[in-house]
Amino acid sequence: MRSIGALEKPLFVLLDSFGGPDIPYSLLDELGRYRSTEVMVTFEPSFLTRFAEKHDGYRQRGDEAFGNQDWQAVFQQPSSQKFAFLREQYRETLRRARFSHTLYFEMVDEGGRKLYLIFGTQHERGLEKMKDAMWKVDPSYGVRYRDPRDTQQQMLDLELEPDTAPLRRILHDSISEALTG
Repeated sequence: MRSIGALEKPLFVLLDSFGGPDIPYSLLDELGRYRSTEVMVTFEPSFLTRFAEKHDGYRQRGDEAFGNQDWQAVFQQPSSQKFAFLREQYRETLRRARFSHTLYFEMVDEGGRKLYLIFGTQHERGLEKMKDAMWKVDPSYGVRYRDPRDTQQQMLDLELEPDTAPLRRILHDSISEALTG
């Protein structure tokens, strides 16, 4: 890409690290030098939480992906917080690589396995466009989306005709309580 001058052009780069921390920080740092480049990284945290604590080679791969050893504090986190900790560490990794705006989406497959899609850009407009695009995900693949800011939220199956009954019940109860309370 460097030899043909592609790095000087606007780029959307998908970096698929599914199955392990395979994207070196040095690549993120190189891409972040170009203001018109945006990245989307697939990030599966289970690899690091399952294998890296007991295996030096996997820890080294994690160090290369995160660009430092700060992520290793995951080993002191409670089990329920490990994935969120790694996700936030990776968002910080993108910010250090000059992707000042980051956004993530949590995808959960039928087996309950989590995969994060972590987006990085240097432009607020790029961030807004990505938010819009992610809400238009094709529902035919059986992927579920959960709002990452609401950890108590039920999983939302993406479907053409969503069942809004639970939402209607919650709104009804909330309004009734506000009127009588």
